[in-house]
Amino acid sequence: MPRIIFEKGEQKNFLVKARAMIHGQVDSLAMVCNVHPRTLRDWIREKYRMPESAFDSINHRLKIKAVPSIRVIPDYEHVSRAGRQGALKRNALYGSPGTKEGRSKGGRTSCFVQQEAFNRGVISGFMCRKDIHLPPYSEELAEAIGVILGDGSISKFQVSISVSALVDQKYSKFLVQLFKRLFYIKVVKKEVEKNTIRLTLSSRQLVEWLIQMGLVVGDKIRQNVKIPNWIIKDEKYLKTCLRGLFDTDGCVYYHHHFVNGREYNDIGWEFSNLNKNFLNVFYNFLLQKGLRAKLGSRRVVLYNRKDINSYFQEVKTNNPKHVRRYQQYFEKIRRGG
Repeated sequence: MPRIIFEKGEQKNFLVKARAMIHGQVDSLAMVCNVHPRTLRDWIREKYRMPESAFDSINHRLKIKAVPSIRVIPDYEHVSRAGRQGALKRNALYGSPGTKEGRSKGGRTSCFVQQEAFNRGVISGFMCRKDIHLPPYSEELAEAIGVILGDGSISKFQVSISVSALVDQKYSKFLVQLFKRLFYIKVVKKEVEKNTIRLTLSSRQLVEWLIQMGLVVGDKIRQNVKIPNWIIKDEKYLKTCLRGLFDTDGCVYYHHHFVNGREYNDIGWEFSNLNKNFLNVFYNFLLQKGLRAKLGSRRVVLYNRKDINSYFQEVKTNNPKHVRRYQQYFEKIRRGG
């Protein structure tokens, strides 16, 4: 409870004056303050400070004039002051515990202890770093890198891939299994916002590994990320990486146009991305395969049906929506439609 601070000797004078107004009876004044007489005697001796409630009761009942100047201190202020004095004394004897080096060491020690407990199966609620499988270079890994470069994003502790909930339901299941096979890690699949599926891999170790490979945390376009060199240097890795890129950022569509007044219904292939590096790599790859690709500021396109057929025969796709559109069109062509 709040306490009253008098000038030295004034608390005694105030209480003696109040006691005199009720004929010098300590017990009667104690009843006014609602305390034991022994407590009141301690206040008169100024052994303890009297509470604000007792001071107000005396003033209200006895109407004392010429009340001395006082100061009210809130609850537990003395505890805070005593703690501060204790801390100053401790620092004077042993030095400050709040150094940068000390905090860093304490943090490392805490993480080590919690990680050891986690490894023993002890559940403490502390988020511990998980060890994951880091696979060797492979075509599957190159495809996963392409997926991340396409519709993926990397934050400090997570890798996320976002695909359409309308047309990529089956493809999202393929991706879940792909990342599980590669990293032996839990993949959280959740529908977020409108018509979007997000796959999340939570692992600081995975993020650090991808950064070492050349991927980046944050905006891929602004940071002008590139396809890792180990993929660029090996055609079979490059092929599957481009497959991952196209399966996330590409499309197959039907279009009709007129030539010399005659209408044609045809198929189109397009890879869209704002990253110039990806566009140039994809464009050069298609040219090397003899395909008549066209390069724009934000896309690479194929219009010739034979080139599109060659692409799917050479690179293939693991996204069922591309398979469906491709197969439907060429089935129609074979039937003479």
